[in-house]
Amino acid sequence: FAAQRFPVWRCAGCGSLHSGQALDDATLAWYYAAYPYHRQRYDLMALLLYDVYERRLRRAGVHPEHAILDYGCGSGHLLRFLRWKKFQDLAGYDAHSRDYADTGPLARRYGCVIAQDVVEHVEDPRTLLQTLVGLLEPGGRLIIGTPNAEGIDLRRPEDFRHPLHQPYHRHLLSQRA
Repeated sequence: FAAQRFPVWRCAGCGSLHSGQALDDATLAWYYAAYPYHRQRYDLMALLLYDVYERRLRRAGVHPEHAILDYGCGSGHLLRFLRWKKFQDLAGYDAHSRDYADTGPLARRYGCVIAQDVVEHVEDPRTLLQTLVGLLEPGGRLIIGTPNAEGIDLRRPEDFRHPLHQPYHRHLLSQRA
């Protein structure tokens, strides 16, 4: 969608970025049908990145015996990697993925919920956070990763195409937010 233009605005108070265009569910579904990360390859580079991610999970106290939900798992590559690394109780959910759109995994609680690059995709980040916390067992860990809006210069949007990732990213939070 590089030829298309999508309005984005920055909050003067906190520095977060927000999509200036509300998209209805049908339009979002049309865009997500072409979502590039659902076609992401499971290659050597992905394995190296997931290896770093697994080490970060372990440092956060997540171990193979924990029940883990990857919320917004896309094509499920992280789940496959963790299974290969002997994590056993794994589930994935992604409303925009053919393979992981089943809401069944949302009916239980987990020792760890991962939401890597998810919060920026939703219309209401607070509601998402409440949902994610509700999926945790008492004492469970919530692992969230999201781009930081503060480093994005809107005067040069082409230089920040990946973190802006329009029309998919609805809200990019700043460190302050």
